[in-house]
Amino acid sequence: MNMKQYINSAIASRYFQFFVTVILFIVLYGIGVAMYNGFSRPQVFWNLLIDNASLIIVTVGVTFTIITGGGGIDISVGAVVAISGAVCCSLIGGRGDGVAEYPMIVAMIAAVAAGVICGMWNGFLVAKIKIQPMVVTLILMVAGRGIAQLLTEGQIITVYYAPFSYIGGNIP
Repeated sequence: MNMKQYINSAIASRYFQFFVTVILFIVLYGIGVAMYNGFSRPQVFWNLLIDNASLIIVTVGVTFTIITGGGGIDISVGAVVAISGAVCCSLIGGRGDGVAEYPMIVAMIAAVAAGVICGMWNGFLVAKIKIQPMVVTLILMVAGRGIAQLLTEGQIITVYYAPFSYIGGNIP
């Protein structure tokens, strides 16, 4: 087998993307260790996971959508995250003194419910009305950002709420 055939068979492998991702992670981590003091400490790795937890969760969901081959792809996930976050922060809101308007569990359930409603809306339009998934999710992507803007009145909401700070705190 010559080099061209070997490369083509390696690229065609079902594990190619996984190995490229792992190699890329190792290379970039190596660059970080070489450039920054303390980058190799375990807390830095945990902080990367903590800071990107929402992105990881959304990515897993989108991955399952693509893997199952349902015939479409969802491009509205960012807007759904924006809506869910706006719902949660709007309910917690508070007066900036760490005292919430609603209990954290209520805000979290409402945020999850908002995401579920968005998903059900997309599913209804695709499954029952027979609109192409790309069009449906494009609509929610655009409208969802507007909905989030309406919920937050166009303001950036910063909420200090002790239970959220505890959840997002550093791993010992």
